[in-house]
Amino acid sequence: MTTLPLSSRVALAPDVLFQPTSDEGVLLHLGSEQYFGLNSMSRTVVDHIQAGKTVREMIAAMLVEFEVSETQLTQDVLTLLTQLQEHQLVTVSE
Repeated sequence: MTTLPLSSRVALAPDVLFQPTSDEGVLLHLGSEQYFGLNSMSRTVVDHIQAGKTVREMIAAMLVEFEVSETQLTQDVLTLLTQLQEHQLVTVSE
């Protein structure tokens, strides 16, 4: 698993739709017709993706919102982004 640089910008892939719910959400990949459920932390990451933030900016904003160490949050965000990238749900630019 390759670690994304914190300066990376992530975007939803062109063939992915995002449907928010109250505090969670769903990503639908139109090509594979698979959907991916998002918990509240994952939903927050997608919100920051849509706002055009870098990975570093996402983590900084989420540290205010979630009671977790920076090390743990960084690991969780990078793991999620890598999984989303592996499922072709996001694109990454460095």
